[in-house]
Amino acid sequence: MSHGGGRVTGITPGASCPPAGFPLDYSYKEVTSVAGFLEDDGKPFAGIAKGMDHSKLPKGSVLNATGVRLNNNALRDLAGLEEFLDAVLDDPSELRWLDLSHNQLTRVDPVILKYPRLSCVYLHGNKIESIREIDKLSALEELSKFTAMGNPIEERADYRMYVPHQLQKVRSLDFIRVTPTDRDKVAAWHALRPKR
Repeated sequence: MSHGGGRVTGITPGASCPPAGFPLDYSYKEVTSVAGFLEDDGKPFAGIAKGMDHSKLPKGSVLNATGVRLNNNALRDLAGLEEFLDAVLDDPSELRWLDLSHNQLTRVDPVILKYPRLSCVYLHGNKIESIREIDKLSALEELSKFTAMGNPIEERADYRMYVPHQLQKVRSLDFIRVTPTDRDKVAAWHALRPKR
């Protein structure tokens, strides 16, 4: 394992999640843009970012983190997310968990799709109004946990059918398990929908 150009190399693509430290926690910082997380505002974050002393990571850790909490801020978009993750994660391509809950997001930014290893995305408590925004996440083949409750889209009568239909591998929606019975109901619902 080596650090080449700021990235950890020697991790086999497709392998299970490499041992890593705890998620980096940038929640409750009252930040309005992703770039704001990189500014030294005197408000500490939890975790060990790239370039910091890795000796405090759990024994056997290969990476500093594979999860990031950006929740409970005032983000309106994700401009600068890629640069931010490059700055704080040893290997951004290994990002598995992203918490964007309780912000001001109105759409699913395509930048999220640059992290195909994501298995958990939290978007609850935002301002997403179009259910079609969820369709974008179907490209994340490892996505198994997803939240969108507390967005205007949750008010749709077909919300709990539409989301699991679009996100076929999701096993947990809004912290509730998607059971085989739920999948059967989703399939029946989809079969009865008018074709466009």
